[in-house]
Amino acid sequence: MIGARPSRWWILAIPFAIALMLAAAGYRVGTFWFHNGQHRVLASADAGQWARASEDYTDVFGDTTRSYAVRLAGWGHKSSTFVNGRGEEFALPDGIVARTVNLEFEAEPDQALTSCTISLIDAQGRRFDNGGSTSQVANESSACVPEETPGPSVAVLDTDVRGATPDDTQPRPTRWATSPQVVVPRDAEIVEVRVSFEHPDYVRLMPER
Repeated sequence: MIGARPSRWWILAIPFAIALMLAAAGYRVGTFWFHNGQHRVLASADAGQWARASEDYTDVFGDTTRSYAVRLAGWGHKSSTFVNGRGEEFALPDGIVARTVNLEFEAEPDQALTSCTISLIDAQGRRFDNGGSTSQVANESSACVPEETPGPSVAVLDTDVRGATPDDTQPRPTRWATSPQVVVPRDAEIVEVRVSFEHPDYVRLMPER
């Protein structure tokens, strides 16, 4: 109606609308943070003991589960060079070394265990992944599986067969060992080893100190 005063209710509602928008944005950021890092411990074990884990994940066919056991068998040598999965050797800068982590695994041959991440956590809370920060020192997908018999990968195409052994390899054994390298500062005191296949989940292995 001409001459009628415009309603002021919408002005009063603005702070509430802004608060709702900020809360929704905070929820999205929190969800992204949780699912894009290592935040949930599936299992934990001391050095030499087995940690047994089962985790849910999704492939092209839908939801499924991965089950395995892993233990920290010990440490290999510290090296001033890094050898990637293609056998290429790289010299590391002064003050940086490659730590060899000796791991043992148990799993059925149909479990998809390629493309894992091995992380070392030091006493300062820093995390160092086997993927490294440069493509030159990035490990291949065999950090958690035998190179010659890696077993199945996660099904990503409709033509894939879930849990199938690649045609050009033999089935993976039910127990095997790997020795991936992780690049760290020479003086880093490692207090935790992590094995992760899907964020945010990981298995925690505690070395002797």
